[in-house]
Amino acid sequence: WWLASLSSGARGNFERGLVELEASDAHGRAALPQGAVLDRRVARDRELTRATNRAFVLILIDRPEARDEALRLVAGWPVRPIDRGEQQTAMARTRGLVLLRHGRVAEAMRALRAALRGHEPHWLRALGMAHLAEAFVHTRHFDEAARWASKARRLDPTGPLLPLFLRPVETALA
Repeated sequence: WWLASLSSGARGNFERGLVELEASDAHGRAALPQGAVLDRRVARDRELTRATNRAFVLILIDRPEARDEALRLVAGWPVRPIDRGEQQTAMARTRGLVLLRHGRVAEAMRALRAALRGHEPHWLRALGMAHLAEAFVHTRHFDEAARWASKARRLDPTGPLLPLFLRPVETALA
């Protein structure tokens, strides 16, 4: 569902990706039966998923107001994941990317390393590795950056989003 919005982003149009993500969220809410009462835990998980997806797309939009909104979204999330399920892993990865783009590299690296200990599909795990490689570029540890970029490429050699995230790493390593 949010992958469709990221495909617009893979083509370089993250604003369109955000619009598609919001339309997908609205469609999901409309699909609930009228007057349906969700369990508090289910409702909280859905809201965290929406916030995670929105923060991920917002941070990719190269505008200060989008980056600031992404930072506000992740600021309210619990710092330590309760478990290593996909939701907490996605939140840690997204938090790491948001903090990285705000120049808070040490915090970003902690979040990204935590995300890599969690469970996600291989292509999302590869994105986390690419973000960690970018963090190593910021700290001028170019050997580590190259190592993590290589791991990401091996894990997801044909992913459409990975080259987008590895571009700043490859530029720095060139």
